[in-house]
Amino acid sequence: MIPSIDIKAIEPLADGAPFGEVGGYERVIGVAKGEVDPKAPGNKGIALIGKAPLNERGMVEYAADFFILRPKDPAKGNGHILYEVNNRGRKMLFGNIADGPQGINDPKTLADVGNGFPMRRGYTVVWSGWDPDAPRANMGLGLTAPVATDNDKPIVSLVVDEFVSGTRGGVLDAFKLSYEMASPDGARLTVRERQADPRRDVAWTAVDARTVKLAEGKPKPGFIYEFTYQGTKPKVQGLGFAATRDFVSFLRYDERGRAATGGPISHALAIGFSQAGRYLRHHISAGFTTVTSPASDACSSTGPSPSPRAPTPSRRITPSPKAGFRSARRRSRIPSPARRVRCSAATAAIPS
Repeated sequence: MIPSIDIKAIEPLADGAPFGEVGGYERVIGVAKGEVDPKAPGNKGIALIGKAPLNERGMVEYAADFFILRPKDPAKGNGHILYEVNNRGRKMLFGNIADGPQGINDPKTLADVGNGFPMRRGYTVVWSGWDPDAPRANMGLGLTAPVATDNDKPIVSLVVDEFVSGTRGGVLDAFKLSYEMASPDGARLTVRERQADPRRDVAWTAVDARTVKLAEGKPKPGFIYEFTYQGTKPKVQGLGFAATRDFVSFLRYDERGRAATGGPISHALAIGFSQAGRYLRHHISAGFTTVTSPASDACSSTGPSPSPRAPTPSRRITPSPKAGFRSARRRSRIPSPARRVRCSAATAAIPS
């Protein structure tokens, strides 16, 4: 649930320019403070939720950035949310459905929103943070999630990261690790040209606890570099699913949500591109479309049916770094319960 929201700014979009009969729009920027009950059935599938720190009410806390475009006059809107799942903190909606430019993460002008299709239809456009590792620079949307521990002691587990330089991810000067390295002792960097080739050890040096690089020279383009190390400080990444569920529910069903939306909301529609589409598919298959408080919600897929190979709710979904370039980090293998898993793409409609 969302105990409170902190609205940091409300300002005109495009200097108050009208979007057809709907009229002008406003930008609403803030942070939602959330908490989940780790014992509730809808939250038990979140990996490491049982190892997260608890507040005085026995709840696990998080905070999610949000960004909303709402009709200045709520009566002229259609009462529907169009929720875009951000892609590693980035807004991609206008560049994909409204003939707008790509890479605009802080829409302010008419040019930023293309033809303004969602606003001309009266939608309240919503984004919120769900990824604890998403960069917040340039108005990126992130989630502040707690670090899991084992009875207040650090969790340490074997991690294997793979990197490929010089392909879609560009040339890599250093390798950004999935987790903080607990100790350099026993860590190993290897290289091979092809997946089936034998691994050859390569000298490396640490830049910081989450970054390593070759001791000499730069990575060879197209070669597979594999770093094996003891990782620590895993975040409760799966809270992102609960954060999306609870924030949309808050905007729809809690009267306090009108401070953000400007008026009542009857429906919510969700859309995602690339990684965000995969997120939505798992959001559905893992049951995060069911809300127990303050009201019930349901969701049906308008895209392909969930794959039978979709990850189970007990596994954590986290994004690969390097803006989703699969070639920059081809996979991370982490023993349960902190295993990283990819899932397939879909879009979803959240009806009333």
